[in-house]
Amino acid sequence: MKTELRLCLFAALSQLIQCTFFDSADVICSQKLKVSMELFDSWFHTTTLEIGDVHDRLIDDYMVCWMQERKFTDNKGEINYDALYEWVRKDVYRYFGKDITTHPLEERKEIAAKIIPECQAEVGFDQYINGKEIGAYNCIASRIGKL
Repeated sequence: MKTELRLCLFAALSQLIQCTFFDSADVICSQKLKVSMELFDSWFHTTTLEIGDVHDRLIDDYMVCWMQERKFTDNKGEINYDALYEWVRKDVYRYFGKDITTHPLEERKEIAAKIIPECQAEVGFDQYINGKEIGAYNCIASRIGKL
């Protein structure tokens, strides 16, 4: 599994300004597309972690790159559902600070099995996700964030 780096920016007197998860796929895609950390952080709502501008071409390109680097999709946009379910079960919960005792892995498996098909229907993707990467991400993030 790819290493995840937690990057936080602190202001004077150790006051937390912004904190985000930035994994190795983000490092690759940021370099490839010349995306700064500040720009990356500006894409996400601070509490819901949803991407705000769903029509930004750079964000579209970034999400395609990120999904390929995370092995959620191949270069044709075909979805690797095993990798996607694993990401929902492990990483997405961590993004929202939901711990394993409150949300055990077995429960997460059931929730992922419910959320992913709901998001498929809502966003309109199945075997291929082409052009719907942001919508899929936002749908999954919003559902996990509400738990």
